[in-house]
Amino acid sequence: MLNLFKKRFFQKKKIKSKKNVEIQLKKLFLIKKTYKKYNINLEKVIDNYHDPKFYRKILFSKHYWTLEEDNKLKRILTGIKPHRNFRNNKQYAANIILNWLIEDLIYIILKRKKVNVVRSGSDKERKLFIGKNVEAECDLKIIPRNKNNKNIFIEVIANYPTKSGFASFWEEKGFLDLKDKKFHKLLDHHIQGNLILILGMVVAKNQFFLMRVDNNLKIKNKSSEQNFGGKETVLIDFEEGKPLLKGLNTLSIRSFVKPIKKKKK
Repeated sequence: MLNLFKKRFFQKKKIKSKKNVEIQLKKLFLIKKTYKKYNINLEKVIDNYHDPKFYRKILFSKHYWTLEEDNKLKRILTGIKPHRNFRNNKQYAANIILNWLIEDLIYIILKRKKVNVVRSGSDKERKLFIGKNVEAECDLKIIPRNKNNKNIFIEVIANYPTKSGFASFWEEKGFLDLKDKKFHKLLDHHIQGNLILILGMVVAKNQFFLMRVDNNLKIKNKSSEQNFGGKETVLIDFEEGKPLLKGLNTLSIRSFVKPIKKKKK
């Protein structure tokens, strides 16, 4: 009876792992389409990462994942259990690299528009960290050319098609969720006098929205979210009931200046 239970448990685990790989590859397909649309060479972007050959193996390889490679990744990700969110090491690492590709897409588009932007997160060197070095820092920072203006910190997040047929979870549910620790880190930056914006990209549409992080945000409630490994998350309502999306081609310095202007009384 115990052996039968173990067999069923590992069968379910194998099926779940296979589904996660399929989801990862679908995400990668959409990202590659976006890179192509904006004439950005994805391979060259990955070439600038810390260990491009190994990272490609994590991203693109469905098979031929050796024990040696698995052990190498385990050493790199020592202590990542609190951050892993129910994925195995390879899926966890692939998810991080996919996020980097989204951040770098935004970074490159802004650079093309002559925006003075730099990578500012703890993983800005595009190197996989051990768990204790994973920090909740903003991904990008815009440094104003006028020294009298404040820096703008940008947290880049991305979302993908849902099972219900929506292009993103945000459009389906009318809110976004952030890890509680991440949200309060962003709020701390705001309290210190910085301008903080969330840039959410709906990858399937090549569109984005901007949300200012301050004390006026409509917080729905807190929840323990399975997608974040059971960690407590903050749910933030969109003012219009859904994100106000714009095409990536409209992304420029004005995109960030406009939402931070104070409304006239």
